[in-house]
Amino acid sequence: MKRHTGQSLLEVLLAIAIFILGFVTLSAVFIDSGITNRDSIERSKANRLALEGLEATRSIRDRSFAELTTGTKGLIVTGGQWFFSGTSDTQGGYTRSIEISAPASDYRFVTSTVSWVSSNGLHDVTSFVTYLSDWQAKTGGSWQEPVVAATTTLPGNISALSVEVYGNRLYVTTPVNPAGPEFLVYDISNEIDPIYLGGLELGKTIFTTFVSGTRAYLASDDNPDEIKIVDVASSTNPTLLGSIKLTGNSNVTSIEYYDSNLVHFTRERQGKQNTYFIYNVADPTSPFLLGGLYLGGGGKDLALVRPSSPPVTILATDVNTQEFETVNTSNPSSMAVGGSINLSGTEDALSCAASGTTYGFLGSAQRNTTQEFFTLNISNITAPTTLGSFEIDADVNRMTRHPATPGLVYLATASSTAEFIIMDVSNVFNPVVYGSADLSAVATDVAVSTSTAYITTQDPSAALMIIQGGP
Repeated sequence: MKRHTGQSLLEVLLAIAIFILGFVTLSAVFIDSGITNRDSIERSKANRLALEGLEATRSIRDRSFAELTTGTKGLIVTGGQWFFSGTSDTQGGYTRSIEISAPASDYRFVTSTVSWVSSNGLHDVTSFVTYLSDWQAKTGGSWQEPVVAATTTLPGNISALSVEVYGNRLYVTTPVNPAGPEFLVYDISNEIDPIYLGGLELGKTIFTTFVSGTRAYLASDDNPDEIKIVDVASSTNPTLLGSIKLTGNSNVTSIEYYDSNLVHFTRERQGKQNTYFIYNVADPTSPFLLGGLYLGGGGKDLALVRPSSPPVTILATDVNTQEFETVNTSNPSSMAVGGSINLSGTEDALSCAASGTTYGFLGSAQRNTTQEFFTLNISNITAPTTLGSFEIDADVNRMTRHPATPGLVYLATASSTAEFIIMDVSNVFNPVVYGSADLSAVATDVAVSTSTAYITTQDPSAALMIIQGGP
């Protein structure tokens, strides 16, 4: 048989070339993977140091609020206690600085920043922020005597379901509105005189909203596109960017956004399908699911406990044996209920809020002769406990807090004599009513901007009520 030596040599050279190309490509993949892994480890350590900076500052606050002077500071441990020292501190190759500003005399805005040179030679930085109050001082101001400063009728003369304050803008949602938009934007540069700027008509009920930056996240009854992602950069012309599709037809009940492009939301019971979800919305036209969890029933409200390590979400549910639940969300793909509280009776929990990583607040549907408002210890997420309670004698539909008044929780209720209630929780073991206002209809939601509260109601002639502290 005749051998084609030239052809064989060519085949050998070609095989060697393919092998070398494959080896180089595989090596590049491994090198890139190694760099990515190192970057992830470095950022994780930086995040821990930044969170530690917030906790250290909180411990200094607990010792003496007067030590939280404004400026940029470093940290040092002396005698087992944290103190400020210099303008930064160094941990290995990481530099940490604590920046403190004073928006008001009785609370501080704290930013903990960590910078480092990454393994690929680039300068990198991470930071976390929080508010710290002078919790040992009396808080509340004039909220003991809140008064209705103004009422607003919405376009289409319709009731309202939710309200959100972001900067000098107010966002309101409504049921299906035959004569106007269901998502409305107001200018509140003058807090007691909202000016309607524009809206978005979807032809669907918008149950609630959460606004961050130039985006609003709307929870609607539009199956399967329940979550609407809206661009609000133009207040006069909000536009739809994308949506999140869900299976089934149960409604979304609460929604919050957190940095890293994560949207958290709950929905009502849908068989035994998931009722708590985390989605990545970096690309609003193509959001994708990071993880979901069946809460044992329907979720009614959620609050993100931030900053927290690990990240935690607290939830109000309709599960009769665990109306309050905590979830560690550090790994969204494998979430589980961490701890729970069983309230007596069968009434659903409806609303919740958090105060740092230590205290939570829970509101329920009306319970005959028993309490509807609860203060909770959430410092151990695997074993939360009830600290105190108060009988509202009505559904606590929604609640919120404001950093300027850390000792107060603001409630939107179904009470016939006090639809808006301000709870004093400075003594978490004995919460009491600090002030209240009698409105014309059931309050569906509440948002607070320092000295002004915005309440949405079921009264079409007064769907938005503006409330300020009395003299």
